[in-house]
This record gives sequence, structure tokens and C-alpha cells, in this order.
Amino acid sequence: MDEQIVTAKTHLKNLTLKHKQAAEHLKKLEVDIEALSKKMTSLDNKRNRTENQKNQARQDTKQYTNQLKNAFNNLSVTYQVYVSPYLPDNDLEWLDTTYPTEIDLEQLNQEVSSRKVHAKSLKKLHQQFNAWNNLDRERQNYRKDLTELEKKNSLAEAPQVRSEKHNLQQIQEKQKLQLQERKQEHSLAKTKLTKASKTVTKLSSDLQQCQVKLRENKGSQKEIQRDLKSRIGSLPEVWQEEANIINIDELKELETQHQDLAKYEKLSKKLNSVGESVTRIKNQISNLRTQIEQLPQEAYRPAKEVERELENAKHQRKELDENRKKAEINHNQLAEQHKRRLQLEKKLQEAERYLHLYKLLSNLLGKEGIQLHILRRAERAIVEIANKILDSLSRRQMRLELRGQEKNSGSQSNKALDLVAYNHDTGKRPTAIVLTSGSQRFRIAVSLALAIGQYAGQGAHRIESVIIDEGFGSLDKNGRDDMIQELNELQQQLTRIILVSHQEEFFSAFTNGYTVELVRGASQVKLMESA
Repeated sequence: MDEQIVTAKTHLKNLTLKHKQAAEHLKKLEVDIEALSKKMTSLDNKRNRTENQKNQARQDTKQYTNQLKNAFNNLSVTYQVYVSPYLPDNDLEWLDTTYPTEIDLEQLNQEVSSRKVHAKSLKKLHQQFNAWNNLDRERQNYRKDLTELEKKNSLAEAPQVRSEKHNLQQIQEKQKLQLQERKQEHSLAKTKLTKASKTVTKLSSDLQQCQVKLRENKGSQKEIQRDLKSRIGSLPEVWQEEANIINIDELKELETQHQDLAKYEKLSKKLNSVGESVTRIKNQISNLRTQIEQLPQEAYRPAKEVERELENAKHQRKELDENRKKAEINHNQLAEQHKRRLQLEKKLQEAERYLHLYKLLSNLLGKEGIQLHILRRAERAIVEIANKILDSLSRRQMRLELRGQEKNSGSQSNKALDLVAYNHDTGKRPTAIVLTSGSQRFRIAVSLALAIGQYAGQGAHRIESVIIDEGFGSLDKNGRDDMIQELNELQQQLTRIILVSHQEEFFSAFTNGYTVELVRGASQVKLMESA
């Protein structure tokens, strides 16, 4: 086992060393790959910048050339010849042009200084020339930059850069494959290392368990030796010497004798146990005799008689149990009936309460309740309004009251608007309406009709019209005058008052009037002319 552990440790050490070397090699390859990648990236960026600068220079050159052509085309033919006898086809030919120079511009300025008409054209030409010079200088600068860029970055180097890039990519792929192989080897070595570690751990655990058992066995051996010495010491001195010199055969013979004697020892124990049982039974018998002696004389009877009484007692108990069950059933039924009775009494009380409330509500809402109260209140209000109107119509001679409100009256009448009249000229005794004169009844009827209309108009629906048909014949002249005055005053409260009369006094008393005549079997209405 130790050799296996040493071998496993050696193998583990070798694997660890190889893993370390592979990791260092892998790290070195990764550094090289990263450096190559950075170099390739730098070259690509440089090439891209060069291409961008070349493209920008071409675009600027093209733009400036277009501006030169536009400026040349904007010139007149006379000045175009000075610049160039023809339009240059090649963009580089614009560099050979020299007109206009500063001297030419001065001459042109002198020639056109006296000509205000061409001042704007000259100014424009001067601006175009300055723009052309600026563009030309910029074009030359860009051309120089382009030439320098072409010198620095020859196009012949591009294939070489691509080839280097391709070679670097191949090297990178090979290094990746090698890296994968190293990773696989590392993984296998790691797996083997894990297995070896598990084996070493298991062997170490087994070794520790063996060492623990060995220590336990040594301890047990020492304990046995101490126990043996103590037992030998407890033997008589004669046996102590023999115990030290006894051999295995003698020990086996002694064990056989001990086994034979052990049977007698068991028999002795059983005998002792039986003796104890006999003693215990004797004690129980003695106790039972004592208990029997303490029993009363009535208990000294035959067993059959006792059994017979026991059966009778059981039968009686059974009957009593049945009676008890029946009594419980009756009790439950009575309790349920009592509960039901309480519920019915509660419902009866609730029904009587509702009956009382409904009767009370019926009385309050009936003829003698709220209806009578509302009627009496309306009657009092109508009588009050009617008395105001009747006071004017009768020149404060008449007054109305409800029957039962007059003095010395025992009870109220059940009729609606059961009225009596008071006349100050005839005395203080009330007079029934039917006993008043015709003119008085007419005044009372008009005042009541108008009072009912005014009282009804206090609600949501206002009474706006009233019709009085005839009835004025029973009035004397003063009564008619009072009626006309009261009706004119009522015009302020009512929208429309319609009077039907055959008396001419009423025709001229009001502003609007109509006559109804029978013409050819039909009624014809005409507007009366005001007097």
C-alpha cells in the first residue's frame, strides 16, 4: 500500500509538472497570438486610414475641379481665352493656367473703374478668382499630400501585408489546435490526478481506520491483561500458582468441568425459584382466607343462587336502560317541542307587534289620520284666503268659518269645507250657507273658488285661469261694483279671468270683451269695441 501511495504521489507530481509546463506554454502562445492580433489590427487600421485619406483627397480634388469649371464657364468668352484657349480635359492642366494674375486684375480694375455698370460683374469675377486661387492652393496641397501618401504607402506592400496576415492566421490556427491538444492532455491529466487523489484519500482513510483498530485492540489487550491479573489475584494462593503455569489442555479440561457444574447451578437456581413461588402462593392463600373470614354471613350462599340473582339484576338493569332511553327520547321530543313553542311565541309576538304597527299606520294614513290633518290644514288655509277675498266683496260684512271652530261647538264636522257664515249686520250667530241670500252665496262661491285656486297655485302647478259663468244677477249695484273691483285686482295674480254674463254693466267694466251671437244657426264670436 505504501508503494502504491508513493507511486501515486510520483505520478501526481509528474502530472502537476507537465500541467504547469503546458500552462506556461499555453500562456506564451496566447501572448504571441495577442501580439500578432494587435499587429494585424494596427496594419489594418493604418491601411484603412490611408484609403480614407486617398478617397477624401480624390473627392476634394473632384469638388475643386468642378468649382474651377463652373467659374470658367461663368466667364465671358473673351476672358476664357485669357485663362485657357479651350476647356481643359485633364484636371492637371488647370495647374498650367496663370491668368488672371494680380497685374491682370489691376488692369481690369482700371479699365472698368469708370464703368459702373460692370462693377458688380467685376466684383463677382474678383470673388471667383479668389475662390479659384484658394481652391487651386488647396488642390495643390491635397495633391502633395496624395503624392506623399503614395510614396509612404506603396500599393506593392498590400499583397505582402495580406500574405503576412494569412500566415499569421495559419499560425494562429495551428496554435489554437495545439492549445486544444494541450487542454485535452491537461483535462486527462487532471482526471487521472483526481482519481489518484481519490485513491490516496481512500488508502489514507483505510490506513487511519487500521491504526485506530490497532490502538483499540492494544487497549483491549491491556484491559484483558489487567482483568486477568485481577482475577488471578482474587484466586486463592494455591490456584494463583497453577493459573500462572496452566496450559491450554488443562484449561480446556477445567472449562468442561465448569460446564458440567453449570447445569447443577441452574437446577439450584430453579429450586430456589420454586421455593420462592411456594412461599408466595402460601401467602396469597393466607390472605384469601383472611378476606373470606371478613365477609358477612349473607355472602355464605350457594354459587347458583348468587348467579341467579346476578342474572335477575342484569335483566332489571337492561329494562331500566330501555326505560332510560325511552325517557331520554321523550325528553328530547319535549325539549324540541318547547323550543318550537318558544319560536312560535316569538313569531306571534313579532306578528302582534307588526299588527299593532300596521293598525297604527292604517289609522294615521286613514280618513281620521293624516288625511284629515292635511284636509283640515288645507281647509283652514282656503278659508283664510277666502275671507280676505270675501272681505273685499262684502265690504267687510261677511266672514266664513269651518263648522266646529265656532264658539260653543262640541265637535268638528266630517264633511269637507263644511262652512258657516257670519254677517256683522245681522248679529254674531253663525248662519248656514244654505240660509244665506243669493248674492251672499255668489260672493261666498267666488271667494271660495278663487281661494282654492290660489291655494292650489302654491304647489308645483300654479292655477293661472278662472271662469265665472253668470251668477251676477243676484247682486245689487254696489255688489256688482265690488265684484268688478275685486276681479280687476285679481288680474295681477291670475293670467286670465273669463266672465260669462248677460249684464251690460260688465261689458264696459273690462278692457277685453267678446260677444257671442247666433247667426244662421251657428254661434259667431266678435270682439267688443271699448267704450
